[in-house]
Amino acid sequence: MNKHDHTERPAPAGFTLLEIILATTVSALLSIALLQFFSHNASRSYLPLQNLNRTFTLESAMDQIISDYRNLLLTSPQPLVELQNNVNNRAYWTDTEIQIAENFCLNFIEGPPGQWTESPNVGACNHPSDTLLKVTLSLNNQALTSILAR
Repeated sequence: MNKHDHTERPAPAGFTLLEIILATTVSALLSIALLQFFSHNASRSYLPLQNLNRTFTLESAMDQIISDYRNLLLTSPQPLVELQNNVNNRAYWTDTEIQIAENFCLNFIEGPPGQWTESPNVGACNHPSDTLLKVTLSLNNQALTSILAR
């Protein structure tokens, strides 16, 4: 017998180079798609926290206004006038991004029975009939309004 018998070789174990390259390419493409999806959502994840922080900032400023108004009701002969001036002077907050959207006195005129309309004379609280002050603070795309009554 010849030394070089042609015996069958066992089937190769493992993957071919082509299969490995194909699997690597497919997994890379899927990884890129997933990475883009997650990175887009992760890059926007700060927005809810930023909006919540703005809300707290506005509420803090409005709480200070309301607290001062309660004190002015007890100590000032014209609490609405003083409060309106303090708001205009930004006495209640240090955040320069907070804007005063509205700060004026409201009056309502009785129209037809049971109907009231807002008086066209809005502005400074300097008339004895002024009993409502509307204050609206805004910070970027958020606003907070309070109507303070005498």
